[in-house]
Amino acid sequence: MKLSEIKITPLLDTLRLEDIDDATYFSEKFSNYISNSRLSLINPDQNGCPKDFFEGLSKHVKFSDSLLFGSAIHELVLQPDSFFLVTTVDRPTAKAGLMADELFNPDHLVPTDEAIIAASDKVDYYKGKMTSKKINDLKIKCIDY
Repeated sequence: MKLSEIKITPLLDTLRLEDIDDATYFSEKFSNYISNSRLSLINPDQNGCPKDFFEGLSKHVKFSDSLLFGSAIHELVLQPDSFFLVTTVDRPTAKAGLMADELFNPDHLVPTDEAIIAASDKVDYYKGKMTSKKINDLKIKCIDY
């Protein structure tokens, strides 16, 4: 049987909504449960397929400003002791911002063109289509970051 022939039907009577804290959610008790994020890997409306689902989230990392923003809100509300706001950083928007996050850190203040191309493939920013002009444009967008 081909992976494209696999059909999954949820057993609706087995679904449960739980109001639990993070420690419980990430505990061994729930380690065999399937998260909403993992379900997106099989959802054809989100470009998912059985192969991606079985390979898992570690192989299919998705990047978006929405996920980054959601993670920040999650941490601000549920883990306020490990979160602080920085108001002086001028981060580029959309995927250029994801590229900036990927490329610029204290260890790497000036990324190489090769690092930029690798990051573009990772976050799907002009994946496979980075030119010298696009690399320079990205550097200009990130200069204040």
